[in-house]
Amino acid sequence: MFDIGFWEVLIIGVVGLVVIGPERLPAVARTLGSWVGKMRGFVASTRADLEKEINSTELRQILDDKQGEINELRDILNDTRASIENSDQYVMNAIDDEPVEDKAPNTPVTDNRSDVSSGTNKDSSPNNNNEKKEQHGNA
Repeated sequence: MFDIGFWEVLIIGVVGLVVIGPERLPAVARTLGSWVGKMRGFVASTRADLEKEINSTELRQILDDKQGEINELRDILNDTRASIENSDQYVMNAIDDEPVEDKAPNTPVTDNRSDVSSGTNKDSSPNNNNEKKEQHGNA
């Protein structure tokens, strides 16, 4: 803080010895040393408080920046989730709308849903008719 060299201290001591006198000089030096110590403590605590405040301000700024990044990532995550749900819904609708295919190749695809609801069977193969005749003949 103050740049006082050896010669400046020696001159201040000689002037103090002449002005104050040799009897009171040790008590004045003790009091002066106590005040200088208190001033140094005050300056050190004030400096520490200012550094803490500056650091907390910087940390608060960093925290706000990171919070902004977190919010951006959260928005991206929500958009992605909504996109996945829309894709999932699209796929489910596409699966529901897809016609049912028989395992046999070269057979035409028919919609059998109306057959189930009406209770009729459009399959009139000869095997099916033979099974009906056998059931009537055994009864």
